[in-house]
Amino acid sequence: MNFLRKTFGFEEENKQNSTTHQKSSTPTKAPRTPRDNSSDRIRNDEETKPPESAPEEGTVGATLWSVLSSKIGGDVMMAGISLPSWLYEPLSILQRQAEMIEYGDVLCNAALCEDPVERLAFIAGFAVSGYSATQRYKPDFNPILGETFEYVDSRNNTKFLAEQVSHHPPISALQAVHDNWIFWQNSCPTTKFLGNSIDVDTQGRSHIIFPKKNEHYFYTNPQCTRIHNIIIGSMWIEHFGNLEIKNLDGSFQCTVAFKKIRNISRNPI
Repeated sequence: MNFLRKTFGFEEENKQNSTTHQKSSTPTKAPRTPRDNSSDRIRNDEETKPPESAPEEGTVGATLWSVLSSKIGGDVMMAGISLPSWLYEPLSILQRQAEMIEYGDVLCNAALCEDPVERLAFIAGFAVSGYSATQRYKPDFNPILGETFEYVDSRNNTKFLAEQVSHHPPISALQAVHDNWIFWQNSCPTTKFLGNSIDVDTQGRSHIIFPKKNEHYFYTNPQCTRIHNIIIGSMWIEHFGNLEIKNLDGSFQCTVAFKKIRNISRNPI
């Protein structure tokens, strides 16, 4: 209980005066000089800044806290939690996945490249473009087992199909087909509730094939997407970790590094 009070700003009960004062003879240690840590190591979850006060009653934060308060450190997707429908974006996860091919023209350009290094650069641009829609914070509805979504992009005649292949745990698979390339992916997301933020690991595995070039590329998503201030404060999102792209014949590979924001109190617009 004291942990929750400290974490979410509730006042602790007054402690006895005898325990609030230290002996005057106790020597004080000089503050340590902070070390210059220039590495890109990801900080522990304990460094996530807790909310400074309790959410105001009747707000979205208060509703989420009433449902999630007992799930700190757990996977909320596996906990079978039902949230009010008004918290969701009126789309399913499969529909959101179709947004990944919004910039499918980038792969069309990659297929026309004669230089494999330039083609790899286009693939990296396509992989990063999938995060353009992640600044929308509302969750999407979980599809039922066997549910599908089909879409045809009339701009470049790309055909997209996604299906929910497992309900618990939730796993979805998608494929997009163009005359010059084929893209497919499967994902089994996991989450970790940290109090005022939540970590999402999509565990996405993506493949891109260029049949006319006889090339097959594979990449994985950055290891973490963190949504900040889901209970209190202005919500914002960041991605951190490495996105690694490899040609499966071993000839070329590249790494796109998503840097973690060093100042966790930062609140970008």
